[in-house]
Amino acid sequence: MKRKFHLSVILLILIAFCAAPVQSYALPPCHYEHNTYCGEDIYEPGSLEASYVDYVQGVWKCDTRLAKKGALCGRWSNSVRKTFSSSMKEINYYGLRFNEKNFLAKCKGCKAGTKLVLGQAKYENGTLSHAIILFKVTANEVWWADCNWNHDNVVHYRHGTVKDFVNFYHYKKSKYSYLHFIVKINSYRHYSTPKIASANTVTDGTARVVWTKTSGAEKYRVYRSASKGGEYSCVAETDVCSYKDTAAEAGKTYYYKVAAVDKNGKSHWSGVVSAKTQLDRPHTSLKYAKGGKGTLVWNAVPQADRYDIYRRPDSGKWKKIASTTDTSYTNSKMKRGKKYWYKVMAVGSGGGSTASEYSPWITTTTYAWVP
Repeated sequence: MKRKFHLSVILLILIAFCAAPVQSYALPPCHYEHNTYCGEDIYEPGSLEASYVDYVQGVWKCDTRLAKKGALCGRWSNSVRKTFSSSMKEINYYGLRFNEKNFLAKCKGCKAGTKLVLGQAKYENGTLSHAIILFKVTANEVWWADCNWNHDNVVHYRHGTVKDFVNFYHYKKSKYSYLHFIVKINSYRHYSTPKIASANTVTDGTARVVWTKTSGAEKYRVYRSASKGGEYSCVAETDVCSYKDTAAEAGKTYYYKVAAVDKNGKSHWSGVVSAKTQLDRPHTSLKYAKGGKGTLVWNAVPQADRYDIYRRPDSGKWKKIASTTDTSYTNSKMKRGKKYWYKVMAVGSGGGSTASEYSPWITTTTYAWVP
């Protein structure tokens, strides 16, 4: 009788253990579209910090122009830092473990644009190091930007808790265990004329331009034209450093410039940038069924008429393999362990002129960091 009781108890414990949910680490949100995370989310609208963060998001969308020369994250972070800083200081911490306590001790309250370099080895080695730009660090949260993390030449903007941030860079094989050095900003650069950029990956049906806060400016006037050399008309007057053009038509390209107006009424002009509206960017996932069939699934995109699916071998070229009006695509040859990459593009009634950005790449063995 006692033996039966013990066996029953052991069986119940095993069942409970097997039924318990497996704890999994949730990656912090990755904001692929540049309009979903901007300087104004973490700073006062119109502030110098907000304008600089917005501006670098407009400029540093994709680093294909730098990709061929290597050391992409380092050169990108240096370029961003120089946009922010007129004076900076490098502080080395070789051999310092990268954990929550040490990170907060060195980076809490840092200025937007601070460069952080992590490493897999105790001493710095360019092939085992990675550069990040910090925008804001509090006792509980981190806002930061990361270039080329997925080897896709794209700048990703992220936000998470301090624990999320540290765990992210210890995730799986990418164990950046050491905090090598930071480059602190002593003072910000000031601009006498606005530096303007288009956030032309904005996908909410508008065109958006952003610019740096300008010394002595009391207000900004935004001008728009249908052609670069055409006639410009004033479409807005604002005291912040961004403008969202809700009257822009999907698929059309517009040209913008900004006048920073000082207290004497004098205008200090920016250059000219172009912006075009696009459809939203799909986000993909993979589902599997019995028999080895794989199904690529993505979210429905407003105003999309169809979705184009692209695939490439791990070391090959991208090729369009299908178009569909559905939000899924089944490929009987999609098997676990096979190294094929997939991406999806949403296309509207205007064809290629309204096409979205590609979805983040995804494979059967490696996933882009999609929340």
